[in-house]
Amino acid sequence: MLQVINYPGVKHLLMTKVLTGLPSSIYSVMLPIVTMNTFKYTAQQNSYWQTYVAVLMMITQGFGVGFLTKRVSDQSLFKWVTFVFIWSYLFMSLSHTVAEMLVAMAPIIIGMALLSVIINSSLTQLVPSSDTGLVLAMAMACDALVGTVAPILGGFLLKSYGHQTFGCIGFVTSTIAFATFCF
Repeated sequence: MLQVINYPGVKHLLMTKVLTGLPSSIYSVMLPIVTMNTFKYTAQQNSYWQTYVAVLMMITQGFGVGFLTKRVSDQSLFKWVTFVFIWSYLFMSLSHTVAEMLVAMAPIIIGMALLSVIINSSLTQLVPSSDTGLVLAMAMACDALVGTVAPILGGFLLKSYGHQTFGCIGFVTSTIAFATFCF
C-alpha cells in the first residue's frame, strides 16, 4: 500500500479527495436536519432537496464528465472545480434562504460529481495496471473516512456554530486544494 501511495501524484489526489469531499459530505449528511430545523421543511419537502441533488449528480456524471474531459485536461478541471468550490462555499456560508442555498449547492454538486470520476480515473492512470484495484480501494477508503467523520463533525458544527460553518469549512478546504493544484 505504501508503494502505491508513493507513486507520483497519488498522495496528492487522495488528499484532494478528502479535502474536497469533507465539506460536501458534511452538508449532505446534515442537509435534512438543516432544512427541517432551520427552514421548517417537512419530510416530503426535504425529499425534494435530495432529489435535486441526485438529479444534478446523474446529469453531471452521465453527460457532463464525458463532454468536459474530451475538451479540457484533467489538471485544468481540477483547478476550475476547486476554484468554483471556493466561491460556492463562501456564498453558502452567507446564505440564509432556501433559494440561496439551492444556488450555492448547484456548482458544488456538479463539481463533486466531476471530481469523483476524474480523480478515480486519474488515480488509475498514475499506477501500473497491477495496482489499479488497490488504488481504487484506497480512493474508496478515503470516501469511507470522510463518510465516517462527516456526521460527527457536522453535528458538532451545527450545534455549536450553525449551518453557515459548513460553507466556511468548504471555503477553507477548497482554498487549500486549489492552492495545491496551482503551486
